[in-house]
Amino acid sequence: MIAALLVASLASPAPDPRAARTLAEVEEAQAQVVTVRRPEGTTTARGSAFFVDPYGHLVTCAHVLDHLPKDEAPRLRFRDGRERRFSVVTVDRETDLAVLLSDPPAHFLTLAEDAMPSIGQAVLLGGFAARPSDLETARRLTPGTVVSRERRWATGVRRTVGSRRRIVTVKVDPIADAGQSGGPLLAEGTFEALGVLRANLESATGGLGGTPRKGYSAVIPLLYLRPLLEPKD
Repeated sequence: MIAALLVASLASPAPDPRAARTLAEVEEAQAQVVTVRRPEGTTTARGSAFFVDPYGHLVTCAHVLDHLPKDEAPRLRFRDGRERRFSVVTVDRETDLAVLLSDPPAHFLTLAEDAMPSIGQAVLLGGFAARPSDLETARRLTPGTVVSRERRWATGVRRTVGSRRRIVTVKVDPIADAGQSGGPLLAEGTFEALGVLRANLESATGGLGGTPRKGYSAVIPLLYLRPLLEPKD
C-alpha cells in the first residue's frame, strides 16, 4: 500500500490542455497503474487511472493502490510506453476511490453533469485490460450498456453495525477485466466520464482465485467522485 501524501495543487497546466473529444485523445487521458520490480526492472500492470483536469489530477480505485507491492516502485504508464511518477492526494476506502497527482496532461476527461448514468445508456468501458501483453490491445475501449443500480455495504472501514454506510453501485454489461479497475466508464459519442470502473472486486463477478469471469462490471458513479475533487480549504 502507498502512504497517502497530501499535496497542494500547484502544478501548472500543460501547454493548451484540452478536454478529450476524440478516441485518440481519450486514450491519451488514461494511464495504466504499474509497479516496477527492482533491480530486475520488470513492469507489472496493477490497474488503471484517468486524468480529470488540466493540472494533473487523476482518479483510480482505492483497492488498486492497496494492492501495490510495498517493495516495487509505483508508476503511471501511458499508451506510448512513457512512465511517470505520481503522488496520492486522497483516498476514500468506503467508496473505493482515490485521487492522484502527476505531471499535467495534454488531454483530460470531462465529467458528465449527471451524478448517475441512466439505465439502458450506451457506454464504453475504458482502462487497460491486464491480460494482453501489449498496450495497443490492452487500451481498447469496450462497448456496453448500463443495466441496473444496487446498494452495497461500504468496504475498507470498520464501523459499528448501526452506522454502516450503503453505497450505490452501477452495474454495466459486459464484465470488465481486472486491470480496468480505476478506469473510466464513458458515455458513447461524447466520451464524458460517467463513473469509475470497479472491476472484478466482488466474488460474485468472478475473476478471483482463478474462477471464470461472469456477471456485470461494477461502477462507482460521479455522486461519490465529485466531493473528492472539490478544493479543500
